Amino acid sequence: MKKSLLIVLSVIILLGAGFAAGAYYFSPKTTTTASLEDSVSCPIYLPAAIRDSGVDADRVLVAKNAAAATIYLRFSRPFSGTVLLEAFDRASAEIGRSRAAVAGTTDEARYFVFEFSDEIPLKTAESFKLVFATETADDVPAASETAPALSVPETPAKTPEATVPEASGKPAENAPAA
Repeated sequence: MKKSLLIVLSVIILLGAGFAAGAYYFSPKTTTTASLEDSVSCPIYLPAAIRDSGVDADRVLVAKNAAAATIYLRFSRPFSGTVLLEAFDRASAEIGRSRAAVAGTTDEARYFVFEFSDEIPLKTAESFKLVFATETADDVPAASETAPALSVPETPAKTPEATVPEASGKPAENAPAA
């Protein structure tokens, strides 16, 4: 009786452990940022303007299951600004962009996460480029706040009219033959 009870308990324990291991192994991974264990490292290009501003980076970590890219940025001088991370595929075609505010002090280094839209095939990215972001409508102040008013002339400017040379008075058929 003891022997059969031990066998039944062992089978139940093994089945439970098997189900737990299977559930863990086959469960979908829900990471949202890249880590060293579950990411792919891609090269990054930094234009001279970015490097001259004191920002440096070597690579981008792209999580296999996420729509985010992580960059380890190093600052050689204080920096604060909005940048774009552009993603490129194998054929050097741009496949997406992400905008983020980046700030750091002298000799600081830290990770920044750039979130991409779910529609962007980020796992096909082969390289990245970090550039300064241009101003958007949200960044530009309204005309009533601080922007100077535009001066509009009261009368429209006159454009020079084209002049047509007058005919010489002699018809073309009376011209001497060459």
